[in-house]
Amino acid sequence: MLARFRWIAFWALAVWIGGCQAAAATPPPADRLVVVASIAPLADLVRQVGGDQVAVTQMVPLGSNPHTFEPTPAQMRAVSQAQLLVLNGAGLEPWAEDVIQAAENPDLQVLVLAEGLPLLDRNPHLWLNPRYMMQFTDKVAAALADLDPEHAADYRQRAAAYRAELERLDADIRAALAQVPSRKVVTLHAAWDYFAQEYGLEVVAVIEPTPGREPSPAEVAALVELIRREQVPVIIVESQPTPPVARVLADETGARVVYLEPLGGPPPLDTYLGLMRANVQTLVDALRGGP
Repeated sequence: MLARFRWIAFWALAVWIGGCQAAAATPPPADRLVVVASIAPLADLVRQVGGDQVAVTQMVPLGSNPHTFEPTPAQMRAVSQAQLLVLNGAGLEPWAEDVIQAAENPDLQVLVLAEGLPLLDRNPHLWLNPRYMMQFTDKVAAALADLDPEHAADYRQRAAAYRAELERLDADIRAALAQVPSRKVVTLHAAWDYFAQEYGLEVVAVIEPTPGREPSPAEVAALVELIRREQVPVIIVESQPTPPVARVLADETGARVVYLEPLGGPPPLDTYLGLMRANVQTLVDALRGGP
């Protein structure tokens, strides 16, 4: 508990000092809602729905782990000036409660998108299922409209247009996966469980059910036997270079290691639609046995 209060005090001091140094140079825009979103897919969602009426700051930079991320003073200052903080929830952002307390922003509204949605064993990766992103879209539109009633119709219109894009993405994923000879996969982590559940992939095994705990030699041997027996063609990883255990399994079984990006990257991965379309194309090519 003492460490927690020290952490909050540190960030509160950082926000105060940073605000004193930069308030004149970087004031929040007066004509737009100031929104902070935790990860890139959610920041993109807010931009799609908010349009020119919002100014969006992304908390977790690309390449960082959302679970272990530590905000910078500049990001804390952004939260202290924001009207809305958009979080995924379901345990993805364990730092969020301390950030909210340290920001000392009485006007801050917090939107936790996972609230009220069915979870798979507290798995937070709901955004990787476009059907959940449709529900996220509605929640973001409602939150923006509540904060800015003058532009509520604009938010609803853009949300409807974006939902239509997500509907097309959903249909395209189903059509693409309908053409693959096998839908069996092994995943390094449980990141793709919501996607698999929605689109009929069979996750035969998860290599590291607990992130950071590599399987023992006996567990690796059992995985080799399982992958061979089930004739699993693809092992999905979310980190590069390929984790050694995934490479060992691939070498022993002939399965192909496929890298799928859950959070985003350079274009075309800088938007959610681009990210998901690239991931699906990579996955489908691998399941078909292509390059």
